[in-house]
Amino acid sequence: MGDFLDIRLPGVQVFREFTNRSLRQRGSIQMSAAGIAFQDTPNSSSSSQAMFGPTSSSIDLTTPSTCTLLGLVVDSSLLESVLGPERPMIRCSCWANNEFTKATRGFLDEVVALLSRSTLTLPAVGAEDLATQAAIHFADVMSGGASEPLAYHNTERKRVFERAREFVLLKPDSPPTLLDLCRHTGVSSRKLTYCFQEVIGMSPQSYLRIARLNSARKEFARSEGDAGVCDIASRWGFWHYSRFSADYKKLFGELPSETLRQGRARHRH
Repeated sequence: MGDFLDIRLPGVQVFREFTNRSLRQRGSIQMSAAGIAFQDTPNSSSSSQAMFGPTSSSIDLTTPSTCTLLGLVVDSSLLESVLGPERPMIRCSCWANNEFTKATRGFLDEVVALLSRSTLTLPAVGAEDLATQAAIHFADVMSGGASEPLAYHNTERKRVFERAREFVLLKPDSPPTLLDLCRHTGVSSRKLTYCFQEVIGMSPQSYLRIARLNSARKEFARSEGDAGVCDIASRWGFWHYSRFSADYKKLFGELPSETLRQGRARHRH
């Protein structure tokens, strides 16, 4: 007996497989993708993992009885967009436990916990954002967090930031994703993060999140229809609703439901 959960995102597959008997599993990952799998058994205090890529695409493993496999497969094109032209993909067949594999495992656990709910519909912006996060996690595992050259002059850092900021401002009704910013500025996610941190002291992910929070707030304030908080939040790429409410209150000092209620009251008068 067993169970298999398959989650598809743009350029990304997340899967969880549970078996209660030992199985030999054979397969392959397509040449245009790379993957990592975490194996958990009841008698082990930590998970083991193996990574598979185009140079080691044949999979042949035997799982012990009562085993859970948690896996992530990412398209090479998405990985290369995240890594940028400065860092080639690093391919390997296995990787030891470190902070990057642990962070990736925690991220996958959260994705599975949220997206395994049949009632959750992930908005398109949220799906792309989540896929980009998955690719960034995987890129860190692939490289072991190896640093890339970041010797940007101050003027270059500001140029990259300003180009990204202007791109966000041009799209007030559809804030771009992190991957959009990487493609527009022509730098990797790591370099983009470096430029944002140096110029304004926050990550591009945080900057984009604040932009989307402001856009959601504007819609709450002018809402006249029957759309609820979750409906509007979904349109702006928020899929973790309790986290959205907490971030919204921290930024604006009130819950999104309060802004929505006040907006509708103004339209009635």
